[in-house]
Parts: sequence; structure tokens; C-alpha cells
Amino acid sequence: MNRKRIKYLLALRGITQQKIADMVGVSAPNVAAVISGDRQTPHIQGAIAEAIDRPISQIFPRKKKSKPKKEIKDVCNGKK
Repeated sequence: MNRKRIKYLLALRGITQQKIADMVGVSAPNVAAVISGDRQTPHIQGAIAEAIDRPISQIFPRKKKSKPKKEIKDVCNGKK
């Protein structure tokens, strides 16, 4: 889910980022960083998910780790 949609759903429920921050004991910028995807903090993600009544996995899908390219593997293993 993108950050605009998260902010929209929070606004529909009258919940501010500051309110979520107060609930979990962090600053509003920390909540904003989670919403924007710059930070992954499970307890903040959980509070946001609970506030908009959606599962965490729907709001913050896990990013798949990309496999290193063969050339990178070769360099790391001393091959050129």
C-alpha cells in the first residue's frame, strides 16, 4: 500500500501520525518514516495497521531480497 493511501485511511478515521506516535512512544517523524517506507519498525507498523484495521502484510509487504548477480559473487570469491 502506498503512503498516500495509508495517510488517507488514517485521515478517514481521524487518526494523526502524532497520535500513533504517542500510542507507541516514538516521535511523529519516526511514524512518517515508516509510512513512507524509509524505515521498517514492527511495533510502529503494527500500530498503523491496527489504526486502519488492515493486516500488516497488506500495508507493508515484505520486500524480496534480490540475489547477487554472478559478477558480484565472482568478485567476492576472488574471481575476476
